[in-house]
Amino acid sequence: MNRLERRRYAAELRALARSRLEVSEVGHLKEGWGCDCTCCRLIRAGACMQCAALITAEILERGKPGTTLNVSVCSGACREGVERYFAERRV
Repeated sequence: MNRLERRRYAAELRALARSRLEVSEVGHLKEGWGCDCTCCRLIRAGACMQCAALITAEILERGKPGTTLNVSVCSGACREGVERYFAERRV
């Protein structure tokens, strides 16, 4: 993914976060949650859709692994989900 594609994808994720769409509003997917992108993995770890989208956008914009993210999550539950995601990623 080149720089322009990353910026476009990050902008779409930020728009998704602003829309306040919830996972329950998406409905059932025909083939289940088979996606393995960062956003979906954060959601499966316990973060809400807005926090997962913002964190994924921040990761895409930074481009370098190991950099500090400047994202505040909406609740303690989302913080635990994000911590769980990053802990599992390091294993």
